[in-house]
Amino acid sequence: MDEFKYKNIKTTCWKNIKSGWIIMADMDEFLCITEDQLKIEKQQGTPILNVKGFNMIGQSQKNDLTDIDLQDIVKYVEIQQENKNLCFLREGINEMNYDFGHIIVDLLAILNIVVKNI
Repeated sequence: MDEFKYKNIKTTCWKNIKSGWIIMADMDEFLCITEDQLKIEKQQGTPILNVKGFNMIGQSQKNDLTDIDLQDIVKYVEIQQENKNLCFLREGINEMNYDFGHIIVDLLAILNIVVKNI
């Protein structure tokens, strides 16, 4: 997909949603958080979750990777460049301006912002 079109989609596709948590992740990204944890974050007034990025390492013995269960992968490498604000509470955010591979957050409308590390 054209990077400019993709950037525009990510920056605008969620704007008609009025409330709730927005997860803006690429296909190869997983967010590991429960509904109960999101409820707690909302109660605490957290508008954005700062999610740590990890490269998960599967040890497949097959070319088609069919012997890998994503729930069983325990090896990983933390990659700081992959840390992202990919989950945010719609009520607390007016703009999330995505750039190529990065997120630029417009926080002008948010007072006393708290960003949580997950």
